[in-house]
Amino acid sequence: MSLALDAVTIEQTLAPLHPLGSGAAERLATWTRVLSTWNAAQRLVGWRRSEDLLHKGLADCWRGRALVELSAWPSLLDVGSGSGLPGLILAADAPDLPVHLVEARRKRAAFLREAARAMGLSHVVVHHGRSADVRQGLALDGCLFVSRAFAAPEDAAGEASTWNAGGLLVGTSAAKVDATAWPPAGWRAPDPEHGISRRRMAGDHHELLLRASL
Repeated sequence: MSLALDAVTIEQTLAPLHPLGSGAAERLATWTRVLSTWNAAQRLVGWRRSEDLLHKGLADCWRGRALVELSAWPSLLDVGSGSGLPGLILAADAPDLPVHLVEARRKRAAFLREAARAMGLSHVVVHHGRSADVRQGLALDGCLFVSRAFAAPEDAAGEASTWNAGGLLVGTSAAKVDATAWPPAGWRAPDPEHGISRRRMAGDHHELLLRASL
């Protein structure tokens, strides 16, 4: 079954969560078409219906998108990017932001490169390798580290710290977050005047954290 979605459907679903920039819906539609083709052989995502990809994949990432001003960051980093959720999805709405996708599995890294090319995202760089190895030759101090299914929230925060990231946008099930130990050491929620930092919808947990030293 095809996972491809059209730009109009994507726009109508995501816009109420956060406005899409010019051309973003078309780029995301292209991603769904490439994903649908590759998923038959690689099983990049577990969803079999385009409706599930739309609501559980794209819309879920877009709830996190609503928490950040992407233009405020020098770069974006997604470790364990896999199918491109959320790094490639966010890149579709920020055509001038340097985006780095790190993926240890060769075939998934190949998919990410093909998807970025088809989407016209020349600012996206895909790194094939383990995070620790890629980090040796890549300085992204102050970047926004994004994580969806890479690891538990506290582990994602630890990984973001090793990259000297300035911010962490994390998405996971709210039930997996221990409120008594959150935010993790070295991280803080944005100041209240910077707007909402956390959003829970249908059990999902999305939060933006900043390095405590910044």
